[in-house]
Amino acid sequence: DNMRHVLGAAASPQRLDQVARQVFRNQAKNMVDMFRLPTLTPAQVEGLVTLHGWEYVAQAQARGKGIVFTSAHFGELDVAAQIAACRGLKPVVLHERLEPQRLYDYIVGIRSRMGIVFVPIGEPSVLKLAIRTLKENGLLGVVADRNVTNNGRPVRFFGAMARLPDGHVALARRTGAAILVAFSLRLPDNSYEVCVEPPIILEPTDDRERDVQAGVERVAAIMERYIGAHPEQCVYFQPVWVES
Repeated sequence: DNMRHVLGAAASPQRLDQVARQVFRNQAKNMVDMFRLPTLTPAQVEGLVTLHGWEYVAQAQARGKGIVFTSAHFGELDVAAQIAACRGLKPVVLHERLEPQRLYDYIVGIRSRMGIVFVPIGEPSVLKLAIRTLKENGLLGVVADRNVTNNGRPVRFFGAMARLPDGHVALARRTGAAILVAFSLRLPDNSYEVCVEPPIILEPTDDRERDVQAGVERVAAIMERYIGAHPEQCVYFQPVWVES
């Protein structure tokens, strides 16, 4: 269903089937990459990642108000995300808790070994931690496509109404942090190309709802560009689109 929206009504059933199968193949590769993280050194991670737009991180940091880093379930995330830790940052990532607890602990242990801090959404202190991270000019990771709390807002996405989360924008508006949208593209040789978009700096008004809606729409437009160019790398397995 997600691919049907991305590819459009003109896509043939054969094309839809082909892309959906490619999505599953890419996700299988992503799982392998996650489980091999403990075997990689920071130098090996750097060797696997071609990075574009890293200068935007320095620009955003220079403002002194923190960075909300956001992306979609797209391409490869686990290895590529380590590049921030490899370059001396200590990102705090808000994420969905997995069940059972044993599996959750194991996966977080793998993903955090180079210095990334993972905090499950829903913890009582998560909002305070997020705000403190940004006020200390830190880097906070929040996904822009997974509506974990079911409190997302309707946004036009690929021509139809989708329900997308707004936490990344709400936090940036509240703290003055810059929003950096980044995507990791899997290449044919299973290395990764990471592209960081120019900072989004919100200009709050007296209308919070309008500000947040506009910010979510700006991020969604960037997601459309990447997902539209490489739909087979959109590894998202929950329904996105809702009735308008």
